[in-house]
Amino acid sequence: LDTIYKVRLVLKIPKGVQFQTSVASNTVTKTFCIAENNSTSHHLELIFASTGVKNISAELEVFSSADCTKERI
Repeated sequence: LDTIYKVRLVLKIPKGVQFQTSVASNTVTKTFCIAENNSTSHHLELIFASTGVKNISAELEVFSSADCTKERI
């Protein structure tokens, strides 16, 4: 039996950078379910107002959750 996990990805951007889908927020959170020993890809587009060094942080939290089932993968 595969274990299924809930994953929460939080991406934070500084001023001068925008998410393609939301110009009003500096944080995007993606939550999804994934089975043990599997991988997945999620794409985000960023818009940079200028070049240079930008600190972009990503936090990943993985935990078991009753609302993640094989049907939700």
